[in-house]
Amino acid sequence: MDVYVSLLDASLADQSLFSSLKAATGYHIDVVDGKFVSGSTRFLRRDVLAKVPTDKPWFVHLMTKRPQDKVHRYTQAKILAYQFEEVSNDDMRSFNETLRKMNIVPCLAVHPKTAAAKIKPVLSLFSHVLILTVPPGRSGRSFLESQLEKIKTIASWKQKVTLVVDGGVTVSRAKDLKNCGVEIVISGKHVLEDPKRIKAIKEI
Repeated sequence: MDVYVSLLDASLADQSLFSSLKAATGYHIDVVDGKFVSGSTRFLRRDVLAKVPTDKPWFVHLMTKRPQDKVHRYTQAKILAYQFEEVSNDDMRSFNETLRKMNIVPCLAVHPKTAAAKIKPVLSLFSHVLILTVPPGRSGRSFLESQLEKIKTIASWKQKVTLVVDGGVTVSRAKDLKNCGVEIVISGKHVLEDPKRIKAIKEI
């Protein structure tokens, strides 16, 4: 299972931060504009982004209004997720084409309150889908058990899509998710608050 470590609440001034994350697949960057969801907006700033190394892939999640207008700032991303709730079905195809021309993998992000059935008509436009398993905007929240059924439902459709989960991911939870077909998890507080971060990542 691939593990991206969320930098949402990470201290980028910590000189040892990124060396302690060397076991991670890559870095997860939540971009919040304070409109779609409240929270820190620091990754909207180029000077902050410049502190994130490019030695590992970036998984960028635009939790913003009009993500199409902000993508030019995140050309380093390998995968870029945007909210299903913020882009019309008609605009998704053209936006995804734009991302692919930039060599970025488009990923559909789904709010906990959005039912699985709502995304089914557009899922074929994506190779990745990100299921948020906590209310978005802050780290350290507990996994919403109600989202397990959503994950199982999407997996049951047998579409060629990589399942990604962000929110409340611990070692025991990661095992459950893997059994449900999840291939990528995003973990923040669980890893960052562990004094042995490399070990914590490998255990996931």
